[in-house]
Amino acid sequence: LPTHVVRQAGALKVAIAGVATKETPSVIVARAIQGIRFADEADTLNALVPKLKAEGAQVLVAVMHEGGVQGPGGEANDRSYACPTLTGRVLDIAKRLDPAYAVVIGGHTHQAYTCKINGRLVVQAGSYGGWITETHLKFDAAGRVIDAQAINHPVLQSAYAPNPALAALVARAAALTEAARLKPVATLPRGATRSPKEPHGDSTLGNLIADSQLAYARKYGPADIAFMNPGGIRAELVVESGKATTMSDLLAIQPFGNDIVALTLTGQQLWDILQRQLPKGDASPRMLQPSSTLRYRWRSGADGMPQLGEILVNGQPLERTRDYRVVVNNFLSEGGDAQAGFKHGRDRAVLGTDIDALVETLKEHPDAVEQAAPGRILRQ
Repeated sequence: LPTHVVRQAGALKVAIAGVATKETPSVIVARAIQGIRFADEADTLNALVPKLKAEGAQVLVAVMHEGGVQGPGGEANDRSYACPTLTGRVLDIAKRLDPAYAVVIGGHTHQAYTCKINGRLVVQAGSYGGWITETHLKFDAAGRVIDAQAINHPVLQSAYAPNPALAALVARAAALTEAARLKPVATLPRGATRSPKEPHGDSTLGNLIADSQLAYARKYGPADIAFMNPGGIRAELVVESGKATTMSDLLAIQPFGNDIVALTLTGQQLWDILQRQLPKGDASPRMLQPSSTLRYRWRSGADGMPQLGEILVNGQPLERTRDYRVVVNNFLSEGGDAQAGFKHGRDRAVLGTDIDALVETLKEHPDAVEQAAPGRILRQ
């Protein structure tokens, strides 16, 4: 792919340079990026500056699939541009970026913000087309920024007529897939959310998916525990009373078509995986979602470091010296979501797909959602 494009904007030539997050290997299935190296974003963009200027660019714009997260009170538009609660890798990248870049346009974290870091405008327009950022830059004759302003506008779909060509394409796709999308799966007693709430680190939907994968794996052989990565759960399970949940509903939740993999880990390796995922300091918990066969407690120590407490597998204390049969999707099995511990798994077997497991569970046991209540991971 090209590293940049140069466009004429009035009297100025503008170069737009793009980079992907260097953490791509932790969020992409390993086999999809074999032979590709992901370098530091700031270093990569800085190395491009001489080339961009040699091509006559007077204004440089950085676009990157990496961003930040705002804490409580953070807004899509900060009139002061101070963004006091902004955290994340965007801060370090922006501070190390060559001053030649006039603005940084971010992504990846699904946040909307307008900030300035060391005086430079750093913006992001949320996710899924929900926002559009309008940026105004003023330059002197030498192409130096003398003023930078930005505002995020919410995209109100109802206020705009759809593009006719795109509307026709969507309608055609909807018609072609209607039978498959609207195929009923089961009538469920209630929906399920993917967001854990303190003191629990597990969610109803995460638990339901893990339970479904464990049940599916047990049709092929012994299995002890299943895990689901929370980032792979892309929508809530919304249920309307008396209305069947469809394939479309479930594919919105699990759209990736991942394989289910059974592998063997020692109790010590499991302990290491659980310990490594615990949040450090003030970081938000982001736990692997467990099947009903695993329950554990954790707490923050006096030094701020997290500590595992009691770990139970099928009601019995975890034995660090014995083997356990563990079920995960192929993304996790290859170390995705920074879960390198699963790469040590032995005796691997691919059993089927994640969507098949969820469909089978809900068809056979519509009440499974009632048995997936949070409480498997407890913060003390």
